[in-house]
Amino acid sequence: MPSASASAIPFGRRLPEGLLILLGLFLIALGRGAFSARPTGFTLAPKPVDAVRVVTWNVGGAERGGKWRSMDDHSLETVKAVLLELNPDLVLLQEIGDRDQLEVLIDALGETWVLSSRLRSSGRRLAILARGGELDRFLLGGAAQSALAVHWTSQDRKISVLNLHADAFSASTRNEELGQSVDGLLRVLNGEGAIGLLGGDFNLDLDLDKRGDLFSDDQQLDVESYNYATSQFEDLGLGRGNTAAPDRRIDYLLLHAGQYTLGAGGPLKGRRSGQMDHDPLVVDLHLP
Repeated sequence: MPSASASAIPFGRRLPEGLLILLGLFLIALGRGAFSARPTGFTLAPKPVDAVRVVTWNVGGAERGGKWRSMDDHSLETVKAVLLELNPDLVLLQEIGDRDQLEVLIDALGETWVLSSRLRSSGRRLAILARGGELDRFLLGGAAQSALAVHWTSQDRKISVLNLHADAFSASTRNEELGQSVDGLLRVLNGEGAIGLLGGDFNLDLDLDKRGDLFSDDQQLDVESYNYATSQFEDLGLGRGNTAAPDRRIDYLLLHAGQYTLGAGGPLKGRRSGQMDHDPLVVDLHLP
């Protein structure tokens, strides 16, 4: 099992530099191919009876000048309507405004829903909502300011879930946050058949020729960060389309499971309102 590093993901220390660069170049080519091969998003359809439908969505917005803000009440109505359309089982939200907004969503979704949130003034504002069962928080370590981690137990199944909103500007900080998240989640998946889900807004876009809107100060480090995460988890959104304005894939759902089948998945387009700049990323999972 990998161990978290205080400053960077340890992946770069495990392979010779030349091999690491070759892997990075291959990954960039793969990312570009995924974007150019007519990616498919999520087409709204009834959820299969035996599927767990998972949604991750940055529900905040971007104002002119690049200033970010949390979800406002106008966007709240949009989010509520979309979640009712999707009929999900597990929802990871980033950039929630306040607890009252979560109560509105829970009331709309139904009385069986449960939630866990981290809405401190410092750090990222996150929530996890689930249909029934129990949500139990667990400690993550160094990425605690940017992540929310819970065990979701429902119908004799436990899924360890981590909702991450990584830094938008520093590749080094993203590297630490994603590495600590991967390592922290793996530490709790110590049983055969354990299921781990890592999702959220990673602010990590491997389509490097489309980086004019936001900037990476270390593109190779971003590639290493993604490569380390996907050496342990399956990228459920790979090749299924961009998730954020103007043409970027920075929202992810990564799965660690012994057995599963991936059904429909991808970003659901045409549901933003106001200054929202992300699409919900949706996948249907068939789990043991």
